[in-house]
Parts: sequence; structure tokens; C-alpha cells
Amino acid sequence: MKITFILPFAGITGGIKHYFSIANGLVDLGHEVNIVYPGKLFPKQNAIWRVERYFRSIKYFIEAQKGNEESSKWFKLKAKIKKVPDLSEKYIPDADVVIATANETADWVEKYSKSKGEKFYYVLDYETWARSKEDVDKTFRMPLKKIASGTWQKDFLENDFKQKVYGIASPAIDLNTFKPASEKKQYNRILMLYHPLPYKGVSDGIEAFNRAKEKFPDIKLIMFGVQKLPLDLEKLVDKFYFKLPEEKIAVPYQQSDIFIWPSHREGFGLPPLEAMACGCAVITTNSGAVADFTDKNCAIIVPVKDSEAIHQSLIKLLKDQSLQRHLGQNAIKKASNFSWDKQVKKFEKILIENL
Repeated sequence: MKITFILPFAGITGGIKHYFSIANGLVDLGHEVNIVYPGKLFPKQNAIWRVERYFRSIKYFIEAQKGNEESSKWFKLKAKIKKVPDLSEKYIPDADVVIATANETADWVEKYSKSKGEKFYYVLDYETWARSKEDVDKTFRMPLKKIASGTWQKDFLENDFKQKVYGIASPAIDLNTFKPASEKKQYNRILMLYHPLPYKGVSDGIEAFNRAKEKFPDIKLIMFGVQKLPLDLEKLVDKFYFKLPEEKIAVPYQQSDIFIWPSHREGFGLPPLEAMACGCAVITTNSGAVADFTDKNCAIIVPVKDSEAIHQSLIKLLKDQSLQRHLGQNAIKKASNFSWDKQVKKFEKILIENL
């Protein structure tokens, strides 16, 4: 098949990494895959759009937009990728399948002629942080064939928007990259992702860590991310991994014992799964698709926006090294069900069966 993914940008985010990985897997299966992303997502309103993004504090997204030219090289991409002036049909190759990704791209895909391919919409999240709720909701009602990335997206589309969902294709991980390190665990190294957006819940995790450090002064905080740490965190963090290349992306997990994922909302939430594959004992909020890949035997799941629950879970793990080992070992087994090989074949099957 000839398959085209329409992306809003090509910067370093978990969602873009996911689309790139799916595209690579489809290439490996023998398909011709093109990725197209725009210099201007909304050509007539681009300045207004950027201002709106800024005042919604989505600085991360804006920086990714500005870095498109270079950031398309941060991933070892097998599919062809092309930056175009905008997403007008004249810039889109003819194909068997065309796939809208983030909601901003659905507006364009809906208008394409049949020559661009059967129209699908791969839904990772409910992106009301990106545009108004009304605009986002409108995209879900478009006559595009919906693919969900998790159970909650499927239920959401079916129940709230009365849409047929043609299948679930979850994000996945490269098990050759995300695997346990051979070094002996120390039981005191705590890992978190740094992200400036409030809904990532970093402040909840930091509060839980600081309180735990009062009882366990030897614990160390490790962080990673693509945004520089603010000064207050620089003083707290023992080691920070900044913009790691793909070949070293698993290093923070492999050098840590406990991973805290305090996010308030997610589309899927890949980092906890990556941490599980590396044998970390994971404390995660019940956000995104956590319920699809965790259970009480391989992670500690706490309510969102509950720093006290994170704190108590962290204390529990620091007191009980056997529990850390138990969760870490079970997590490795659980994560093995989410290999790219399995998930890409699911995605391919959905496309083939619905052409």
C-alpha cells in the first residue's frame, strides 16, 4: 500500500515519535510510506494561532514548531518525510490511505479528493489544549475512519460522539532499546520526566520526592526531558538527561530504580511503559491508557492530582526493596506485550480490512 501520514509538525514529542515509529514499522512490512507536515498549519491565521498557543502556555509546542527543520532529523526515520508550505491537496501525494493525526490535520484531510486515499483519523488524545473544544469536537464528527490508540479513546468516540471505531492500535516500545541494565539495583534512584506543562503533574512528583527525602536522605532524583530545567530544580536534581539521542533514550530508565509518572492527563502515556520494560518499579497516575498496560502486580496506580498518594507509594517502595524487585520483574513481562512488531501489524490489519 501507499500510505500518507499528515502531521501537524515534526518536533520532538511523544506523539510524533509514535507516528514515526508506526511509519517505520509499515515500511518494514513492505509499504510505501510518506510523512507530510506543514511550514504553516493554518496559513491564513498562523500568527493568531501562535499567539493563542503562547497564552495557553504551550511553549513546548511552539518551540517544536520552530524547530521543525532540524527536529525531523532526531529520529532514524525509514519513511519519506517532506515539509510543505501548508497541507493543501496539491502538496499531498496520491496514495491508497491518508491518515489524519492531531486534530488540526483532520480539517485538511476531510477535504482531500479520493486520489489521496481512503481517509483515516488516528486519535491519540482529546486535544482541547490545542484548539477550542468546539473545533476539536467537530473533527471527531467528520466522516473519517477512526482508529483509537487505547480503550479510553475508543469508548470516548463511541459513547460521546457515536462514531464507529475501526480498531485499536496502541503505542508500543522497541524492546531491543528498552530493556533492563545489567548493573545491580541501588533502590534509591528516583526518575521523573521534566515537562513544563502543568498537566504533566511534575510539581506533584517533586512534592512527593521532597517529602520522601526527609525520611530517606540518600535518595537521588534523576530527570530527563527536551526542555531545560528551571533553576529551582537544577539544585534538587542529581542528574539531568537533556535531549538524549535515540540510541541513548533508555539510559535514564536503566540507571533508575523507581519511576514516577504524575501526569494529570495523557493520550496514552508511553514513559511508564518504557520504564516498565527497563525493570523500574513504577508509580503512575491513572491517566491516559495506563489501565491498558498496567495492573497492581506490575505498578502502583494512584489517582491524578494526588501528591500524597504518590508520596505514600514512594515511601512504601523505599521501605520494601523486595516489592521494588517484584514490581520491576513483573513489569518487564507485561511490557513485552507492547512490542512494535505486534502493534504495527494490528495497525496494518485495520487499514487493509477497511479499504
